Amino acid sequence: MVYRWTLLSLQSWCCGFVTDLRMLVCGDGQEMASSFDVYFDRRCGTPPKIKPFQFSVNLALGKKESLACLLAEGDGPFHFTWTKDGTPLAPSDFVKFPQVDEETSILRIPSVRPDHVGNYTCSVSGVHGRDSFTAALVLNSRCPIYPERFIQKTW
Repeated sequence: MVYRWTLLSLQSWCCGFVTDLRMLVCGDGQEMASSFDVYFDRRCGTPPKIKPFQFSVNLALGKKESLACLLAEGDGPFHFTWTKDGTPLAPSDFVKFPQVDEETSILRIPSVRPDHVGNYTCSVSGVHGRDSFTAALVLNSRCPIYPERFIQKTW
C-alpha cells in the first residue's frame, strides 16, 4: 500500500448549504474519502423531534393504558428510554415499553394502580441529537385513594 499526500476536495449539498471543503491528507486516498463521507453523513442529519402525547383523560384504577411516543421528524438510528418522575423505568409485569419500529416506542400499563400516578417522559437519542416529552398520568376518581394500611376492614 502506498501512502502519499493528497488534496481532497469535496462539494456537497448539506443541511441546506453548499459546502466546499479542501483538505490535505496523508494516506490511502480511498480510505480517507470513505471516512470523509461518514463524517458528512453524521453532521448533516435532522435531530429527532417527538410528537406531543397525553394519557387518557378519564383514566381509572384497573384500566389498561398505553402511550405512544412517535417521532415527527429526524434521521436515525434512534434509541428510546422511558422515565417516571425522573427515575429510569425497566420493563416489568406492571409497565412495558416495546420499541415497535425505529420511530415508535409504546408505554403499556396492563392495569393502572395508584403508584402509577406521576410524570412519564419518553426520551429519544440519535446520532444527530436528542429530544424528550413528558405527560402526567392522573387518575379520574371521585373517591380519594388511600393506601391499604389506612383502610379499616369491618367483616
